Amino acid sequence: MINGDVTLSGGQNDVWILQIAGTLDVASAGDLASGIKVMLNGGAQAANVFWQVAGATTLGTYSTFNGTILDDSNIALQTGAVLNGRAMAQTAVTLQMNAVTSTETKKQCDEVVREEKKLFDAEQKAAKKAFDDGQRADKQAFLLTHPTAAQKKAFALVQKDDKQAFTLAQKSEKLAFTTQQNLDREECATLP
Repeated sequence: MINGDVTLSGGQNDVWILQIAGTLDVASAGDLASGIKVMLNGGAQAANVFWQVAGATTLGTYSTFNGTILDDSNIALQTGAVLNGRAMAQTAVTLQMNAVTSTETKKQCDEVVREEKKLFDAEQKAAKKAFDDGQRADKQAFLLTHPTAAQKKAFALVQKDDKQAFTLAQKSEKLAFTTQQNLDREECATLP
């Protein structure tokens, strides 16, 4: 939870990548003047600030926020919240009487798309490794029970079905992600 003003200070070419393992919440206030602010100083640019969030993101009422939010779930901008940057989520971005200003160039937009792809590929690779490790562990535990040939055959079929279902789910996720990436690239092409 960001309960007080935060300032990122640096030059116009400095880049910040902030990775949040849980949720990102910015506190609410009664008006824009008293709202919590994530500010930039010294020439820092919102287009060079990336917030990679594993949980949901909520920009509280009348908060001011700078940077590109890349969220694994959803982003909510509550009433009067101001975002200088982009809000990109895998599930939904909800706006409620907000001002959103994108200040990025085509080059910066393309960089965001590339970073999203790296993140997606890493997540898919980690999920596959976890699945494969789980199947190996299950097989080792199963073999310790001294199964019959028929039980081994049935177990192998279950593992094969599980692997096919996992592979199909990953292909489906990749198709949806690639479709969104193509739309994002088209949007990047419209920027100066």
